[in-house]
Amino acid sequence: VPELSRKNYIPSGGTPLLDTIAETIVRTGKALAAMPESLRPEKVLFVIITDGEENESRVYNHQRVMEMIQHQSIVYKWEFMYLGANQDAIAVGATFGVSAARSMSYGTSKEAVFDTYNVLASKTMAFRSAGNAAEVQAALNFTAEERKSVEDKK
Repeated sequence: VPELSRKNYIPSGGTPLLDTIAETIVRTGKALAAMPESLRPEKVLFVIITDGEENESRVYNHQRVMEMIQHQSIVYKWEFMYLGANQDAIAVGATFGVSAARSMSYGTSKEAVFDTYNVLASKTMAFRSAGNAAEVQAALNFTAEERKSVEDKK
């Protein structure tokens, strides 16, 4: 198999981001509801990661996805994060109801993607060990240093 390059790999599909987010919320909610309460996780971290912007959804719109995210956040205490490559992830995340503190843009170079997943892994570990709301906030909110670390290096 040849190594992928800009000459032999030309993406042409769309990104049904809203439909994907909403369907994943529904499926995750159903899976959790079907579990015995004793096996249900105490915390849910829902991370939206994309390298594209919404351009293909047919079922859900921004308002409905925002309502779903708000519902899961308020009623079930799910936590949401949004990471978007080469876009204003803070602005895009806001259209879904994800706070600016929990949204982050990242570069698409190999190093930037690697660093993005390292930051996310650290955030996830801190979230899992957080005991109260203040610790959760501290664990999940992106710092200026983290945002800088995931940019493409020039």
